[in-house]
Amino acid sequence: MLVLGVETSCDDTAIGIVCSKSNQILANVVSSQHSLNAKYGGIVPSFAARSHHVNLPIVLGEAFKAADVTWTDIGVLAVTKGPGLVPCLKAGVDLVNELCERYPHLVPMEIHHLEGHALLPRLFKNVKFPFLALIVSGGHTSLIMVNDFDNYQVIGCTQDDALGEAFDKVGRLLDIKSEKSHVGAVLEQYALKGDPEVEMFPVPMQASISADFSFSGLKSAVARRCDTLNESDEIKTRFNIAAGFQKSAIDHLLTSTRRALVWTGCTVNRYQLSHIKKFEYKVSRDMKKYSLNYPPRAFRKPTALVVSGGVAANLYLRGRMSGLASCFSIPAIFPPANLCTDNGVMIAWAAIERMKGIGLNRPSTRIVAQPRLALNFRETI
Repeated sequence: MLVLGVETSCDDTAIGIVCSKSNQILANVVSSQHSLNAKYGGIVPSFAARSHHVNLPIVLGEAFKAADVTWTDIGVLAVTKGPGLVPCLKAGVDLVNELCERYPHLVPMEIHHLEGHALLPRLFKNVKFPFLALIVSGGHTSLIMVNDFDNYQVIGCTQDDALGEAFDKVGRLLDIKSEKSHVGAVLEQYALKGDPEVEMFPVPMQASISADFSFSGLKSAVARRCDTLNESDEIKTRFNIAAGFQKSAIDHLLTSTRRALVWTGCTVNRYQLSHIKKFEYKVSRDMKKYSLNYPPRAFRKPTALVVSGGVAANLYLRGRMSGLASCFSIPAIFPPANLCTDNGVMIAWAAIERMKGIGLNRPSTRIVAQPRLALNFRETI
């Protein structure tokens, strides 16, 4: 059976087609709105939704052409139900509801955006449950214990900005403009050319004992530094600011992720500690003390650390997270770089995971978009 996934939760119009039997990706088509975002300095929900309505028929046609299939070959239509921007979510949900009415053999399936990101690496690697998923994107930064295809425990999440959002905002502070990719991706290239030890910024929440995240203070620190820049400053200064920001942001990610790994039962491989920098070693040493203050939960030890979402394509992040996972003797798993950002393949794959787990059931009502959707939303249905 072929499953078609529709993703329109933010500014990417994406459709993917995946075969549930062979796990083969037959089509992955994404239409981004980088030029529109560059024009308005960010995402404008009403404009983004309008673009979705224009782009969906085009992207759908390209996906069918790439997969060389017709509607009779498709069995399931999976769509992001939430969370996301309301008008954007509605564009995809309305399309799926309309198509299921037009083609009665199609079975609609609603998918949570984060479970799409979390489960996607299982399409490429034999990642066994349970595993710890770090989702880092433009709208989300969360640590999730994935116990099964429909059993999630949120361990930590951002209290303000998401990491990808912080990358984009700092990029704009540095006057980075891009009509071909996310501003945050260009910021990574700036950081590669800079020295993080020249422009240093505080690592957020160092005194905290939680696994949550916060990037607003770090972003404000960078903003204050950028306010002192003038036209005479060399581009090298901007490279150094980008490098310093990126290092502090990733240091923060590692600190919270390390806490989550300890809380879920992982133990540090002391033979790998030489790969951890001084402040990281201190945090590792103090983890047991921190965990005593954390509300007790029943966790199963994770088999892997999965890092997914748009920012997971960042090579510096990948290197640091791989080093962290090796310290706990577990693998770090990442999706292919071209599937880190929002895509329809992850929605189709999440639907396939559900089909294999509990079978295929046709919902009794039309799918309704929910911008603030709980990860375990099916428990309340």
